[in-house]
Order: sequence, then C-alpha cells, then structure tokens
Amino acid sequence: MPISMQGTWYVRVKSKSASFAQRYIISGATSGNGTYNGVTSTPEVLVTGNDWNISIQHDPGSGFVNSTMKIKFPQVIGGEYKFDLESNDSGGDQDFNDLILTFRTPVTDQDYIVYGNVSCYKGCLFNLCSPFLVLDTWLKFKEALKNKSILEAVQQYYPSLADEALRSIEHEPPPEPFRPVVVPLSGDRPIPEKEEIITIAKPAEIAQKGSKKSAKNSVVYSYNALRTAETRLARQSITNAEISGVNRAIFREAAKILDRVRLFCEKKPLPHALLKFEEYDRSTAELSGSPYTGEGPRESLGDLTTDFLGNYIFRFKRATADILQEVDVDVAPGETASVQSRPDLIVQLKDQFEPNVSLFETAPYWNIPFLKRINICIPKEKCGLIPNPCHGQHILQGIGNVALAEENASGNRVGFNNYLNNLGLITAFDSLAPSVRCAAWNGHLKLRGCLKNPQIKYYTLEYRKVFGPWLPFNQELRLPRFIGSLKISAIVNRTFGPAASPIDGYLNVETDSGLWLEAFKNIKANIKTSAFDDGRYFFRIQGYRANGNQFPGSEETIRLYFQKSTTTVRVDPNVSLGGATLGNCALFTLPVDGSGNIIQDAPMTIRFKVEHNPLGGASGFINQYALSMSKGATGGFALNVPVVDANFVAPGQLDTVVNRGRRYVHIDNLSCNTSFKGTVNEVSADPSGFYTVTVQPVSGGWLESDQNFCAFSINLGGTLRLTDGSSGYPDFNATRVLIGIEKPELST
Repeated sequence: MPISMQGTWYVRVKSKSASFAQRYIISGATSGNGTYNGVTSTPEVLVTGNDWNISIQHDPGSGFVNSTMKIKFPQVIGGEYKFDLESNDSGGDQDFNDLILTFRTPVTDQDYIVYGNVSCYKGCLFNLCSPFLVLDTWLKFKEALKNKSILEAVQQYYPSLADEALRSIEHEPPPEPFRPVVVPLSGDRPIPEKEEIITIAKPAEIAQKGSKKSAKNSVVYSYNALRTAETRLARQSITNAEISGVNRAIFREAAKILDRVRLFCEKKPLPHALLKFEEYDRSTAELSGSPYTGEGPRESLGDLTTDFLGNYIFRFKRATADILQEVDVDVAPGETASVQSRPDLIVQLKDQFEPNVSLFETAPYWNIPFLKRINICIPKEKCGLIPNPCHGQHILQGIGNVALAEENASGNRVGFNNYLNNLGLITAFDSLAPSVRCAAWNGHLKLRGCLKNPQIKYYTLEYRKVFGPWLPFNQELRLPRFIGSLKISAIVNRTFGPAASPIDGYLNVETDSGLWLEAFKNIKANIKTSAFDDGRYFFRIQGYRANGNQFPGSEETIRLYFQKSTTTVRVDPNVSLGGATLGNCALFTLPVDGSGNIIQDAPMTIRFKVEHNPLGGASGFINQYALSMSKGATGGFALNVPVVDANFVAPGQLDTVVNRGRRYVHIDNLSCNTSFKGTVNEVSADPSGFYTVTVQPVSGGWLESDQNFCAFSINLGGTLRLTDGSSGYPDFNATRVLIGIEKPELST
C-alpha cells in the first residue's frame, strides 16, 4: 500500500539487501513522478507536490508486487529533516532491509512536521497518549465520574457537563456532538496559553546529491532556511484571566488515580489508519480562559494513511503572519525576522469505506513546534474496522473485527477465542472483537475472505435461507484504493465470463494489480442486513478464473443469523401514587395516614413495556433493560425493586421474580437463548405486553425534610444483543415520563 507524503522531499536509495529485483514508484506529485530502479546508483529524486504517494515493490519472479513498508521517524541532521522508509519483500526473512529509501528536506521557517504512531486502547477510561486527563467518549466520561477524585477534577472546569452526566440514565444517548473532555493536571489553566514564535530565516538552496560529473545538472530547491526560533506568549494570552478557585490538591489526587489505572491499560497499533489533520483556532471563550469546547474555527490541512504498524509522518505549511521591521533580536544582512502563532492540531480517524465519515476525533494538541512527535490513542470501540491478515487455509475468515475459524462437522466455527454457532449467532471474546454474547448480526457486515491464488480473478457470492434455493448476492461493494495521490472508494462489482452467459460477481482485489489498500483486500462483501428478513442464512463464496471457469477448491459456506433492531419501548404515562392515577404532566401529593402523618415513601405503580422484534414472532435478542428514576438536579434515584437475571423456566417464559428490569444470562457459547423479547416474556404481563411494578425509594422518602416539591423523571432503556462485527449492543430508550411530587398542606 502506498505511503502518503506531503510537500518537497529528496528521495534516494540508501541500501539494497535482497535477491529479488527492487523498485519504487512515485505518483500524484507535481514533479518527480515515475518508476525508479531500486539500486544505490539511481540518482536522488526531487519530489514536489501538496500530496503524493510512494510505493516500494519487488519481483519474486512472477512480476512486481508491493512490499511491506515501515516508516522510521525523522530527525534533524545538518539543517535537514531526514528519515528512512524500510521495506520487506516476500522472501523468507522479515528484516525490513530489502530496500531502504532515505528522505531529506530542509528545515524552513514555514514547514511543520508531526509524526508518531496510531493505536487502539482498551482497559482504561482515559486517553493513554495525552499528558492531560482526556475522556474520549460519553460512556467513558460517565464511568470515570464514579471515581470521586476524577469527578472533583472534572467539576473544576466542566461543572454543567458533569451534572448532566450524573443526571443521565445508563443508556441515555450522549449530547451531540460529544467532544473529548480535557482536564490539565498541572498549572492553573484549562488550556495552555497560546504561544507565538519569532523566527529568523535566510534564503538558501540545496541540490540533488549525485556524482561530480552530474553536479552541474542537479536539481536545486530554494527555500528560507530557519536560523533561530524564539517562543513567547501570544498577546491575547498575556491578558487572559486565570480561572479562580482551582484546587490543585484535587488534580494531584486525580493524577494518582491515572497512574494506578495506567498499569491495566492495553494498546495495539492500528494499521493503515486513514487520518485527517485540522488546524484548530481557539474560540473567543477558550482564549479568555474557558475549557476546551471544540467550537473554534478549523482549517483542513490534509490526510494520510499510516503504515502497517500505524506509523505516520505528516508535513504541513503555515505562512508567517507578520514580517517584523523592528524586533529586539540581531538580524544579519539578508536575514528576515517574522512572527507566527504556533498551531493547535486536531486529528480525526476516518472511515476507510466512507471517507466523509469521522469515526473519532482527538482532543487538540496545543502549540505545535516545527518538529513534534504525536502518538494518537483511539478507544477500541471507535477504531472501526481493524485490518486483519489471513490465518490458515479456509476462505471465509471473519466479519468486521471478529475472526472466525473453519467450520467443523457440527456447523460451528470455534477459534481465535470466538464462537459462531450453527445458527449463525456469535459470542466473541477476542481482544479486537466487540464483546458480545449469543448475538445476532445487524448493520453493514464486512465479510472477510482470503483468495490469494493468482489464478482467481473473480468470485461470486450466493445466499439462501435455511433450505431455500441459492440466490445471487450482488450488493454493491466499494473498497479504498489510490489513483495517483487520490484515495477513493472504488466499486468492486464486476460482470465476467463468456458474453453468452455473463456472471455477476466481484473483482478479486487480492490478485489485482491496482493500488488497493493492502489491509482491506480481504473484504469480500459489505452485507447490508436491512435487505433481509430475520433468521438464519447461508452465504457461499466461489472463486473463478479470468475466463469465467470456476477455480477448484475455492468454495466455502458460512452461516449468519440476521436480526432487525426494531424495538417497542414505552412507559405508560398513567402513573399511580397514593391512590391517585394521573396522566401526562402529573402532579402527585403525598398521601397521609389515619393519624395525619405524611407517607413519605408511598408506593408508586408504573406500567412499562419492552419488546424487541414486535412483529417477528418468538425471536428476541434483548441484552438487558431497566426502569429507573431521576430526581431534580441530583440525577439517579435509588428504587427498592432490583434488576434481575432473565431466568427462563420455559421457552418464551420468565420466572415470577418481581423486577424493574432484566439482564440476559449467558450460559453457553454455542447454545443460545433466542426468545428474550422483553417484558412480553413476563408471566404477569398483560395481553399487550405491559408489565406492572410497584416501587418505593430504597431508603427515606420521595422528598427530603426540607423539600416541599421536586420533579422526577421515569426512564426506561436497554441494549440489544446485536453486532456488525466492529461494535455491539446498540441501545434503545423510551420517551421519559415527567412527574412532580409535593407534600400536602397540613393544618396546624
């Protein structure tokens, strides 16, 4: 797969240590495009252009194929940025020295270079790559606030957002858009002060390296050589007022928590990630001392694709803001002094299949110097499709991030710590896969397969439901590829074979010479489950030669159970309290007993309904659901009735334990319960599926002694046992029912 480059670089062969012929290809550049022999005698090439690509290839005897490339990080040597691009061919060794290219470009007063590694992290709530306390997602944010030290630290800068998270119920959707929460654990400001740099530069030029004989014909590059750079605070930052009342002891306690939790975090490189870089201009509020909001203006700087280890190098240019006529620095003849603001950067992870879709956005990296290492950590649940190589000899090897073993005699696929049973339901434990138990498939499924035999030019997919006939599957498949420097999503569908009896299928990009992104060549289909009815399906793949004849031994079948996510979820607004049943906008008055005392914990009766697949018969894939209550501005309000296990005493029938919610009980990885539809499984549910429960405060009463009134919210939400192979357990929520409770006016 090509490596993305930006700006002007000199490229030459540093070394070759391989028996196979080597070459490198430059494409998409303004100048320097071409194919170059991979030997040290090849002249150095000057490449210019805003965005271009470079590939290293080798010839194992059957024609040139792409090598695996690895980026080495840049250094400043003799006034130049320099780095190597190493490669490994298909020979027996794995030493990445088969062909090594070296790159160089001068250090200027306008060019910035950031580099680093992209990884997925799991096992912790905060971002591993930031020196700040950064909470990347709404769920991580809510979970982190359960720790008192983290809660107090967040409340220093984000009090209203913390209150909103504390009030929200477990499965309430996040505020849109949710920006990462950034809390510094040192200093007295929520955002580092804006910095400027005063630079002194002088016109210079460098020439292409070559022999003395060719020196007079060498290509010369002119630039402004950076001599010195002095940092100072930007003028608007000098006058900014610091946030008052910041308690440094709170931040120290939060830092201790992070140090302890960090030991349990894991991260793995994200190969071939598509990154977009933006310069972030701080909003007026942020410049005035407010915490990060993400609402400032942005400028797109470009994008790139990382190497197979998640390594990247990105170069961008910033014009100097002002030429200084009078500065308190020494400026020699021919030199120029100028000033510019240090840029702040945000990085987005883009979907390789839908490049306009952002999967994740980092918090800003503040005050970037001319050369800066930025390691990017992304929550595993936001990493999207993680590239997986082929394992073993079977063809169909996974869906999304769920790796699947070969089917056994029982129709099950057991391996890689994942279990696909003979109904097509998935239980996944592998670290890359979404953690799901006895889940059905729903969404866009990236079917992975391996057809590396060079004689397999095309393939077809067919499907059938249980014992029905085989039908052609031809949903559109787009895969990422390069055309010059442009990354596009190209259609893979093809019609092939003899003109008299054409076959509708797909191009086998694993054996195609086009510049398809290496990590995604084994995606064989993008199955949109919405086009199918619920139930078990068989999918069959078959490989074909270029002439349309089927290739022997290239057939395999996989079983998948599809399930729609349609759910009925409702709280009856007719709630009963103290003998009164009221509807919408109800205001209840606490009852009194025969002695004239207020019944502070008077029972409240609520009807609610949860039903997955309401029109689809007996099948249901509830993971869990719960009725809950919130009070005023304090958030969750504890109720005396528990959430219990969904214990089935008969198919489609739960036990009689009184509850305000149920959770799925996973008993076996291959034998799954497919009839957990919701409250309709309760023995005492009414004919329409509503279940009635009577609740009270777990302690005390509805109102505190100093409260005469408070507003309450009755909430209902849950999750489904569904997955697309990259994410799992989508949630659902009912419309809240709002009520008020007041104390009665007692005569004295």
